[in-house]
Amino acid sequence: MLEKIRRLPHEHRAAVLALAAIAVIACFLGDLYVSWDNANYSVWSQGLKAIWTGGLTAGIVSVFTLFFIESRLENSIPGELRPDEINSAFEDILTGSSHWINNAYLGRWMRHVVLPAMAQKGTGAVTTTIIDPREKTVCAAYSEYRAGRLEPADGKGQNDFVRLEALVTLIFCGWYAANTHLNISVYLTKAFNNFRIDGTGDRFVVTQSGRRATAYKFERGTALFDYFSESVKSIYSQSEKIDIPIFRKCSFNDINEKDIVNFFSDTVLEGAAKEITFPVLYSTFKIATNPYPV
Repeated sequence: MLEKIRRLPHEHRAAVLALAAIAVIACFLGDLYVSWDNANYSVWSQGLKAIWTGGLTAGIVSVFTLFFIESRLENSIPGELRPDEINSAFEDILTGSSHWINNAYLGRWMRHVVLPAMAQKGTGAVTTTIIDPREKTVCAAYSEYRAGRLEPADGKGQNDFVRLEALVTLIFCGWYAANTHLNISVYLTKAFNNFRIDGTGDRFVVTQSGRRATAYKFERGTALFDYFSESVKSIYSQSEKIDIPIFRKCSFNDINEKDIVNFFSDTVLEGAAKEITFPVLYSTFKIATNPYPV
């Protein structure tokens, strides 16, 4: 039983600790109340019993506290990030970045945060890996996989959600490539796993499927940084690098449906875009927002 508790996330273990402490205190107060009404107990007996019960309570709480702290330290990994620390870690790395490396399959956070931030620097490069929207079977498998993970509850039950979001991310990449000084490289992948890698040549943040899961930050010079750096290279070598279609020079807010039709026309992605339909692509593009604002 204790081993099962120790395997719980830190927040859940803390909740168990709090409930255990409340239960012990409630028992103590109940016992004290009964004893006070019993004529056979003297005030001294009641006092001694209160001291004994209070000591027992403190002992149990201390044992549980030490147990949870010890368990937390045992399971901690250098560079571990709590869910509420992930965005600040990204922002810290992004501030000094001149080349952002991204392997996130849908690229929604990248398109809403990384591309604007990098564009404001004036120059820079972004290399991203997106799941291939032409591969229906792969996209369906990734959609099913996401549904079983800690993702936001978006896209559930919607056909072609993964394909749609991947194509919308490509539209963002196209506009930024044509209308800013960013050098953007896009790779289409037919494989996916639980880890998403973002960062630079010196630091990586590795997140899991969903920002409610623990993440990790690794810096150059550590074994895990080298491991994930090689993983990124392996993903690129197994993916297809595509030429980003040409987008017209225009304000971001002036993009219309015809621009999206022209963007995908006569490209390797035209078939996938037509299957999703251009009105759906355009409407989704216009309302697209950052899924991880906090």
